Amino acid sequence: MSRTAVRVAGMTAALLGALAVPVAARADPGCGCGWCERRPYGSTAPGDAARYGAKDPVKSAEEARKRLEAFYDGDDLVVGKVSERPLYFEASIKHKDGRLVDRVIVDKRSGRIRSIL
Repeated sequence: MSRTAVRVAGMTAALLGALAVPVAARADPGCGCGWCERRPYGSTAPGDAARYGAKDPVKSAEEARKRLEAFYDGDDLVVGKVSERPLYFEASIKHKDGRLVDRVIVDKRSGRIRSIL
């Protein structure tokens, strides 16, 4: 095997190893709150109207706010300004002291909540 082939194989293995790191290990945005470990995106609890991927269309910014407030209920977080875009609503999620935790979008057609930070 040539040196180039060995280098390519080594770089490929390193890249695949980096991609295999569990998502939960990379989820915390570094603010030290540990929120992402306690309540990651992907909540699928039965009967949870604000669950990730609810497949329930969202028609207004107020409805998106209510969906986000229900999703973050019980955490010491507040939903900031909710703005409308052509295909989604965008909102900032903050600690009660004003520190930014995340920026999320709520898909208008599906109700899906996604982090964009």
